[in-house]
Amino acid sequence: MSQKKEYDLDGLCVDLKQFGKYQILQTLLIMWPAMVESFSLLQIVFLGYTPDHQCKDLSEEQLSIYNVTSYDDISYEKCHINIFRGLKNITDELSCINGHNYSANKDISYVIEWNLVCDKDGLAELTQSLFTAGQGAGALIFTALADKIGRKPVHVGSAFLLFLCVSGSALSPNIWVFAAIRVLSGAFQQGIVIPGFTMILEMFPADKRTLVSCTLGVWWSICVMILALVAYVMRHSEWRWLCAVFGIPGIICIFQFWYLREAFDGCSQKGNCRSRKNCETRSKT
Repeated sequence: MSQKKEYDLDGLCVDLKQFGKYQILQTLLIMWPAMVESFSLLQIVFLGYTPDHQCKDLSEEQLSIYNVTSYDDISYEKCHINIFRGLKNITDELSCINGHNYSANKDISYVIEWNLVCDKDGLAELTQSLFTAGQGAGALIFTALADKIGRKPVHVGSAFLLFLCVSGSALSPNIWVFAAIRVLSGAFQQGIVIPGFTMILEMFPADKRTLVSCTLGVWWSICVMILALVAYVMRHSEWRWLCAVFGIPGIICIFQFWYLREAFDGCSQKGNCRSRKNCETRSKT
């Protein structure tokens, strides 16, 4: 009858070089996708920008249809047109039948391109709510999947799929396709975050994990600042180009596939002693 050998993984981390080249390189490799994680979460601030707007003017033909005379005053508001009938002392209200005039270029935001204002303004905010819903689903699915098949496959696979979703959303023909991609983006973002964070912490002893966690928090803040910098540099570009650029950091998954290794705990849970011994050897450097 075979006996399952137990390992003191925390003791192993203490005995090995705690901040060796292997741990540092592996940590940097896992940390890099945090850029696309933060970009996918917060990109809506720039892609969904809503500028000032008002209804377009009525044409001469439309003025005739609505019996607008020289005694009447017309006021073009954000979401409706007011026609004050001077002779009758009443006000008629019309919708923006000709669309809207915006204070920014049409291609700077998907809100402008798809006219998501007035009665459609909730659709722009809905995409972020759907992203959050995707995060909840991804946290449930990928946590269990990472324990079953390993953290590296889930982390690397999610990074690749998030890269495709974020950059691919630039090709969205309408708000509904964009919203569906946002759901998938939220799920894959959690497929990167949860296994990646766990892999990093498993490479260090318990007394060092608070320091490592704080470092990861600082890196996340830096990624958010990089997002703002990229958006500022590309402030005159089309929102589709901006969206495509936000997904580029996900290309790191190509290098992760070859160079990223399972953490000690992940190797032991899967019973892969050879992988575990390789991890130990590298950690001594």
